[in-house]
Amino acid sequence: MKRLLIILGLLALFACRKEEPPVVSVDVTVDEIGPCAATFTATLNSKEELEDAFFVVYLSEEASVNSRSATQYVTNVLGDGKISITLYCLNPQTIYSYKTRFIHHGVNYDTKTRDFTTTDLPTGTIDMGLSVKWASTNIGSSSLLESGNRYAWGETEPKESFSWENYKWCDGTESSINKYNTEDGLTTLQPEDDAARVALGGKWRMPTEAEYQELLDNSGWSWVEYHNVGGLAVTSKINGNTLFFPQTRTDWDGPWGDYWSASLCDYYTPNASGFRAVTGGISSANLIKRCDGAAIRPVSE
Repeated sequence: MKRLLIILGLLALFACRKEEPPVVSVDVTVDEIGPCAATFTATLNSKEELEDAFFVVYLSEEASVNSRSATQYVTNVLGDGKISITLYCLNPQTIYSYKTRFIHHGVNYDTKTRDFTTTDLPTGTIDMGLSVKWASTNIGSSSLLESGNRYAWGETEPKESFSWENYKWCDGTESSINKYNTEDGLTTLQPEDDAARVALGGKWRMPTEAEYQELLDNSGWSWVEYHNVGGLAVTSKINGNTLFFPQTRTDWDGPWGDYWSASLCDYYTPNASGFRAVTGGISSANLIKRCDGAAIRPVSE
């Protein structure tokens, strides 16, 4: 009887004991830092599987990422005890302070405040892993910060005033277009009318609509600030290289930038196709009148 009481007492003692949370250690590293993005990886040292793992990255309170919440969440389990998050919309060449929290079985594992610095934007000829290489600056600009010259579509000289009255390829109205029209069937700028080819020579030229689409299909993009100049950062999903398209103008709706392609609009000949950078990302620029002014970003074979 005494032995039975002892056994029952031990069973009651074990039943009353709370299950201790698993003892784990977490190592957080910042990997793949670019001009506008950074990837954080948390490595969990535990024998248990990541069944309810959750990883949070907090940027410092004074940091703003594209005017949105600086707290980023992810539940992307990589396997082998790792979980990661990538923060986008970061500004180039900027120091960010951050803390992380790794949650596992309801237990918080917090890091101390640390810093990381985004890299600078590249210059020169940029290989985005696509069919053409891209210039890092617009025609007429000497740095990434400048929007450069503005051209009417199919004209090779920049100007300040833009209208049908002073457009080269018409007789004063949009109904009098005399080249790149339904009669001649030309839908892509010829070399002598390509401002990039005329200004830079060699294999440089204006990108086609298809080449812009290729860039967008294989990249991620976000509106960032670079030395107090707003613009669209386009980062290749193939090799991680980044292009910066600075704003070319600001109006009541905010900053934005128009960039010509070498392609005619496929359904309305008074318009040409282009690329519009806005704070929300990419906007169709198929409705740009050919007589209007826009920037040009060259490409090379």
